[in-house]
Amino acid sequence: MPNLHSKPEDIVRGSRTIPADFLNFLVHAMPRIITGGRGIAVKMLGDRVVVEQTDSPRPNPPRNILKLFEVVEVKQDYVRCRVYTEGAEPDPDAAVVAVAKPRLLQYKRWNGKTVDYGDDGSGSTPVDTSKILYTYTGLQTRTAKVGTGTNAITEKQVVTPPYFKSDVITARHGTTGLVDPDTLDDNGNPVAVVWEDLNCGGRAWAVQWDQTPVYDNPS
Repeated sequence: MPNLHSKPEDIVRGSRTIPADFLNFLVHAMPRIITGGRGIAVKMLGDRVVVEQTDSPRPNPPRNILKLFEVVEVKQDYVRCRVYTEGAEPDPDAAVVAVAKPRLLQYKRWNGKTVDYGDDGSGSTPVDTSKILYTYTGLQTRTAKVGTGTNAITEKQVVTPPYFKSDVITARHGTTGLVDPDTLDDNGNPVAVVWEDLNCGGRAWAVQWDQTPVYDNPS
């Protein structure tokens, strides 16, 4: 076969000196492990390796990144915020980004949902307290309805403490499953919400303070 050189004999003590051109030939003949990646093309041009970027690779999202944000506006599933820097004057022209609320506070995951919490084991409650229907009535309010029919009880609930303008929250970077319809990409599509509130303030649903439980059948 053309250009196929025979395999040299094993080198033993006392063998003749190997010329440099033969050693160079072995080096050039060695297989090379070349690893490319997305958007990367690796080519061999003679004895040269050429690495080309074929397109703009999509960067992997940063992980384990925390950042402080100042709340600008409260929405149903997220709050719109600006990056917060301690001691710095607020910049009204700074970019506004969406930060997802904690999942237990999101409208999308709970509105109109009946959640089965399982049997409470008491055996004396006049209604089925294991199943609760949640209906959102505002950005930070909802009702929780226990049971059905004449024995149903509806409770008003509110996020405590509530989100408010200029509140400072800590958020993590990652996938949230939400989009921000107020911010569009170059194709006119809502951008993904990539920050989520870590709820360092301990926000949770609580009974609204100005009420008593509402029974569908007061008698």
